[in-house]
Amino acid sequence: MDMNFINLGRMFLGLLAELACCVRPLDRKYRLPKRLRGPWPKGPFLWMHGASMGECKMLLNLAAVLQNDVPDLPKILITSQKPEVVRHLRDSLAQGGVAEPARDKPDESRPACGQPEIAGANCDKIEVALAPADVPWVLRCFLRRIKPVGLILGENELWPGYLSGMQSYTRSASVALVSGRFRKAVPGMDFSGLGFAAMQTSADQSRFLKFAAGSFRGIISVGGNWKLLPWARRNQPEISVEKSAPSRVELRAKDLTSFISLHIEELPFLQQTFSSLVAQKKSLVIAPRRLEEVPRFIAAFRSRDLPVVQWPATAPGHISLVYTFGKVPEILFRSEAAYVGGSFHKSLGIHDFWEPLQRGVPTIVGPFCRGAESAVQVLIEQGGLVRLQNPNQLVGVPADKACVASALSQEREKILNSYTQLKKFVEELLK
Repeated sequence: MDMNFINLGRMFLGLLAELACCVRPLDRKYRLPKRLRGPWPKGPFLWMHGASMGECKMLLNLAAVLQNDVPDLPKILITSQKPEVVRHLRDSLAQGGVAEPARDKPDESRPACGQPEIAGANCDKIEVALAPADVPWVLRCFLRRIKPVGLILGENELWPGYLSGMQSYTRSASVALVSGRFRKAVPGMDFSGLGFAAMQTSADQSRFLKFAAGSFRGIISVGGNWKLLPWARRNQPEISVEKSAPSRVELRAKDLTSFISLHIEELPFLQQTFSSLVAQKKSLVIAPRRLEEVPRFIAAFRSRDLPVVQWPATAPGHISLVYTFGKVPEILFRSEAAYVGGSFHKSLGIHDFWEPLQRGVPTIVGPFCRGAESAVQVLIEQGGLVRLQNPNQLVGVPADKACVASALSQEREKILNSYTQLKKFVEELLK
């Protein structure tokens, strides 16, 4: 399969999308007319693109960091295929960024509004829009409108038209991949438009180089998980920060067992776990990966006589369901343990296990860790993570905090080194 065949496929899918615009359920779910015809804001922009909430929040943090570090950076446009992600990011920008968990009493050791980079960002120079469909005539219209100086992709959003379209528009390898995860891509895809890649693990790097060896000529490194970028910058080893006394709220007991980014497909594996924790009068909180699955979660729990309440309400022996995005930080703030979704069903990919770890929350994963096998395995072997191998297993609490600290230190170093390389790449694009 070569690029000509890939482009024919893109054109065919574009025609199907045009026809699908007439099907109202598809239009409501995917907003196809907006993805095919906009409106899109007028550039020039540095364009960033991510698939889902986690990737786009990472890119929002990266946008703020680059604004602080790169002089004369143009406006930034963040796109996503998901309308609910676009709405959430717009709300976050309207409120001044991604906020830290709410507290009963302000903590004087933290900034008053959001994470340090987000709090310092110029939110007026960050815009959000639905991503254009990967269709030749749509991409041409989109690129002429936004006038991108470059494109930064989050994790695994390697759309063939995005790479080739950017190369044709900028006449250079002007696309970067950050926090990259790689298993496979469209056969015959041309990677010559990709000028920089920071992959999460050495395994991701090896798979990508083997697949893209025929066309990729850019800079590549193992850069860790960039969802930790704000934390890594706040905790650089050479910076000594004296810890202030904890506030009254920070001394509050951790009283929740949380399940983060859980899919409905994972419920059968965890059925015994839920029943056992409820019988122990634990307070459970579930943050579904997909909000449209909330009714199915409710029905499944009620069919097993497990009591359900709506977050932020919690109670011993009850399951609290989260109905909105953006609540994970405040949930983890109160969690005594966290189970990471995506790891309890073989067809899924594990979600962000670094977030509870870097917040000091004992973290449990399931038997399936697609997308992060090597990093998860090292942490499990050294005691930083606990793996729930089967539904009837009794789970212990990770005890080796030194392992977690060491792993986070190594991850920090990878992130900061690869970010320095990205910064240079962006600066070259602006010359």
